[in-house]
Amino acid sequence: MKNKELIKVLRTLSPEEMRAFGRYLKGTAKRMSQDRIVFFGYLEKYYPKFPDKKTNRASIAHNLFSKTADPIRKVSDLESNIGVLLKHFLVQQELERQEEQYDFLLLEAYKRRKLDDFFFKKIKKIEKEWEREKPPGIKQLHHEYLLKKIAFTHPNYVQTDKSLITYEVLIQQLDKYYFAEKLFWTSCLKISEDFVNISGANFIKKQYLIREILENNKSLQDSQIEFLAELLDVLVNEHFQNYPHLEEQFIENVLSFDESERNDLIDLLNHISLRDRTVDKREAHRRAFELNKQAIEKRWIFREENLSGFRFLNIVSTACSFGDLDWARYFIDTFGITLSEDEGEAFMSIAHAIVDFQDRLYEQVIDRLLHTKFRSPLHEVYDRTLRLRCYYELEFSKLFNPFAQAFKDFLRRSLRSRKLAKNFVEEIQNFIRFACELENIRHIKYRPNVAPILERIKSCNNVTAKRWLIEKAEELM
Repeated sequence: MKNKELIKVLRTLSPEEMRAFGRYLKGTAKRMSQDRIVFFGYLEKYYPKFPDKKTNRASIAHNLFSKTADPIRKVSDLESNIGVLLKHFLVQQELERQEEQYDFLLLEAYKRRKLDDFFFKKIKKIEKEWEREKPPGIKQLHHEYLLKKIAFTHPNYVQTDKSLITYEVLIQQLDKYYFAEKLFWTSCLKISEDFVNISGANFIKKQYLIREILENNKSLQDSQIEFLAELLDVLVNEHFQNYPHLEEQFIENVLSFDESERNDLIDLLNHISLRDRTVDKREAHRRAFELNKQAIEKRWIFREENLSGFRFLNIVSTACSFGDLDWARYFIDTFGITLSEDEGEAFMSIAHAIVDFQDRLYEQVIDRLLHTKFRSPLHEVYDRTLRLRCYYELEFSKLFNPFAQAFKDFLRRSLRSRKLAKNFVEEIQNFIRFACELENIRHIKYRPNVAPILERIKSCNNVTAKRWLIEKAEELM
């Protein structure tokens, strides 16, 4: 592990983990390896910032090993040595967090050492623990399969265990995991292809055929799989009016999914609610907001997982659409710290800008976004969409038109390079087109009839910021 890699990993350790790693190093030190203890002690003094001036290879060589024959080589060897031990330490930390993985490794160790009594007692103990409290997540179905498989493949299984596992039982358990996982990820793929350039239409069509398999196989008909099957059915056939029943099923099964899965499923449900044309937009936003709020308050989500930036923005946007700006600000301040370090600044800036825009603080929105560096095309779409609306609200006509043209050019480039999906780009292009029409009309002395434009906006199903466009058109009536 190189110097910069070592420092980058050490920065992620909590103070408790840093101290634990120091003890781990001392515990693994041999009589002739005290140099690594000295080396780590030097680095520990500069935790957590590790300024480059003090922790670069040349500085460490000069301060600690200037009397050795080759100080730089000495530091390089120690970095490599400590890097290997740090990887072992991280794996050990993860094993402590993931009991199932620890247990499976322990069972393999018992099996290899022919400790049959320990092996089968451990299996019974795990089964009883899962009966008392089943761990969440689709992966648990896989763990149940693995436990059966480990027991079944033990040479002395038949002689030791009375409740026999058959080939059929193994296959059924594997099917449960396979179909649940496939339904889940196919639903996620269906949404992804709406926003980024992932072409999965043919693949999704083929996966949808598994619905017939599920209907003809009673062993697969449990509530978790039934919910996932209906979710995919709603997405593929666009039966968005089935949202209320789907939400009920999700709440009934929410604890059978892990936190990461719950996040994705809530995102899918929000998408379905907002696409439901049988209710008005305010009701659709209210349902999405209430589900997000319930999930956060009941701690279904945001317990341990790093928060997805776009999930973060969706929650903020939903709260703003429903009009609860105070809750949106509370959410940003409370959960913004869980965003990844690389993209956190960009997502926080956009989130604050969304709330400020709703609060009519347009100049503040522009100032905030202009001082933020965006790395992703999707970040830039958020940024440019908000700024164009602000220029309209502030009547900055000299900025509006050239900015709108630059936005169109950006979308064309993104479409050519396949960084954004065609349908998503069309939504933004329609937004720009309508916004430009409204901007041009309001500066005409003898204003033409706005009703036809308003009707076109209302009848357009693939346009971003539709509510805002309708509101601006009605102001010109």
